Amino acid sequence: MRNEVENQARRLTLLPAVSCCLVILVSVTGFGQAPDDVVPITMEPDHKIRLDNGKVRVYEIFLRPGKGTLLHEHRADNFTVNFGDAVVTLEPSGGIATTVTVATGDVGFASTASGPYTHRVLASGQTDFHGVAVELMSATPGQETILDRRADPPFHLVRENSRGRAYRIRLAPGASTGQYARAGTTVLIAISAGRIAEEIDGKPRRLWDFETGHLRWMEDPERLSLRNEGPEPVDLVELEIY
Repeated sequence: MRNEVENQARRLTLLPAVSCCLVILVSVTGFGQAPDDVVPITMEPDHKIRLDNGKVRVYEIFLRPGKGTLLHEHRADNFTVNFGDAVVTLEPSGGIATTVTVATGDVGFASTASGPYTHRVLASGQTDFHGVAVELMSATPGQETILDRRADPPFHLVRENSRGRAYRIRLAPGASTGQYARAGTTVLIAISAGRIAEEIDGKPRRLWDFETGHLRWMEDPERLSLRNEGPEPVDLVELEIY
């Protein structure tokens, strides 16, 4: 099943290689740090831990224009989500710095299959750089059941590989997704502010008020629908972790 998913994923339309690199939250920094002064991501002061449940560890990064991270090391595969358009300068350890543009709602992935990687990032434009990295604590996929892909719209498949699948969900005021199956081990990430209602088979209705950058972890599989209960459009990313 997993090989089939990987083969299908190769047929998806990929983002341009440059934008893919940006999305990776390839964290860079104030570029005066000595190459040997590498810190673990857990010690990088601009990576704030927002969730750690043993299965995923979610870091939020927020950089003002001109601000950068320390040179730091990643030892786990991670998905990344950007919350706004920004210009960033990326500097891999021992590599050449590259300035690129990231877009709101981009979802990226960084693999450590070939070993840990080290980098830093600078918010080099006129806007803040804001996003999250969802670090996968297991070195290999742990979910055996992979659900069929959801229909577009309202679910737009934006990233898929052997470690997970990410959907972008945009709902106008009063709009609903209709009922769908949500896998266990799923992260719901808010790109915008808003309010949604979750109608779940056999369970009371759930309401969630959120701001940009808020997130929720769902452990168990469910059948449900999402409805925008607010006066403004909502923008979400739902990330299934394998």
